Amino acid sequence: MTVDLSGVSAGFAEPVRAAQRMFRHVLDALSRPGTVVKLDGSVDFGAKGAIALTLLDYETPVWLGDKVGLGEQPDAAFANWLRFHCGCPLAATPTQASFVFLDATDLPALDQFNAGDAKYPDTAATLVIALPALTGGMPVSLEGPGIATRQTIAPQGLTADFWQQAAANRAQFQLGLDIILTANDAIIGLPRSTRILAEG
Repeated sequence: MTVDLSGVSAGFAEPVRAAQRMFRHVLDALSRPGTVVKLDGSVDFGAKGAIALTLLDYETPVWLGDKVGLGEQPDAAFANWLRFHCGCPLAATPTQASFVFLDATDLPALDQFNAGDAKYPDTAATLVIALPALTGGMPVSLEGPGIATRQTIAPQGLTADFWQQAAANRAQFQLGLDIILTANDAIIGLPRSTRILAEG
């Protein structure tokens, strides 16, 4: 498929150093679930753009939603940017994707995504979900590896149904999805090992 490059902006100014820094940030977020990690570099599309430049390549199928390939969503610009900078193919279905980039307003059921299998749990998808903010929303508590006792987070834009599905995702461990929440230039990691409990 032809990529329209007329509106494609630049990626990292220093690709190697920036990707190394971003990788450490993502690793920090996933190893300390619930901790807000601020990314120390700017790139178009904010945190999700930085994550894409760091983790994606031509062998990483990405899913951006049903209509993005038809140019019917604003993220069509993000799709072109991804394919130019990362060379990653766009997956035709959610189950084919290794990485998923969506807004909270466009979230399908989590069981549509690849949760890995008993032989290859590492093939499970990573969801990168863009939110209005990482504070000020419905509070939930987190427990598990990387959390000393219990951590409470309250990201905006996620429904009670999403959190129920995320809790069910943990029940599949060692299978299950890894989730990264983003807002502007900050992220929160929710690896599949994290237990999620509704506050109250």
